[in-house]
Order: sequence, then structure tokens, then C-alpha cells
Amino acid sequence: MKKVILLVCGSLIFAASFGQVNFIWEKTDSIPMNKSQLYSATKMFIAEILNSSNEAFILNDDKEAGVILVKAFAYGLAEKADIYTFDYNVTFKMKDGKYKIMIDNVQCSSAIRGECIEPIDGNPYPKKLRGISNKRAVSMLADLKWNLQMIVHVYEVEVKKASSTNNNW
Repeated sequence: MKKVILLVCGSLIFAASFGQVNFIWEKTDSIPMNKSQLYSATKMFIAEILNSSNEAFILNDDKEAGVILVKAFAYGLAEKADIYTFDYNVTFKMKDGKYKIMIDNVQCSSAIRGECIEPIDGNPYPKKLRGISNKRAVSMLADLKWNLQMIVHVYEVEVKKASSTNNNW
């Protein structure tokens, strides 16, 4: 019984530390940078990384509050010429010594030749689909999840790189 409880608790702790639940990502971390430095590093990330790999635009940019909200788009290619567009929000929050990145509100905004696919976990995909095979839907959503997770990971790497650069001045 103790082993089962430890296994369940360990799984929950691992899932919470990973920071992704059903197309919502959240990562908070401490870093030796002040809010202004984090703001600058975040703006560079948006310009150089996020905007270069996705279509993205800033919806809210409040330097004093330390909040930047970005609307971004990702594309999925299914069978033949079926193209799916997913949009999502990326929220950056920063204060002295700490940052938070959150990706949420992931939704299918358009589909060419098929119906929009709701971004939910499941293999097989838990709903009957028209215009795309179940296997392809699961694969496309796995690719989307990987791409969104990479945004969080690359942001973390870029902020840490900026931190070491700021400390070397």
C-alpha cells in the first residue's frame, strides 16, 4: 500500500513539475535578473524566436506591470492539402528575480477541407472526425504539443543565456 501511495504521489509531482496539462503550459523560475532585464530578454525572445517560427503579435505590453501577452499561430498539415490553424496565447510575467511563461487558450481556428480538431489529449482521438483519420489527428496534435513545449523550453534557455550575458558586462 505504501508503494502505491508513493508511486501516485511521485507521478503527481512529476506531472506538476513538467508544467503541461491538456494544452496548457506553465513554467515559473527564479533567475538573477531584474524586471527590466527580464523584460528586454523577453522582447528579444518574442522578436527573434517566437515571431520567426510562428506568426505572432503582441496584444498587451505593460513594462511597468511586467506583463506581455502574445497571440500566436501554429499550423498542422494532415493528409494531402488539409491544413489546420491553431491559435494560442503566450503570457510572460516578470518581476525582479523571477519569470513566468504560460501558454493557454489553444484552439483550432480554421481547417481547410476538414473540420476543426479540438486540441485534447487522447489516443485514439476521443471524438469521431470528418475529413482526417484518427491516427493523423493524434499525430498532428502530438506535433502541436511538442512545438508548444519547445516554446517554453527555448524561452527558458534564452533567458538563462541573457542572464549570463548580463552578468558578464
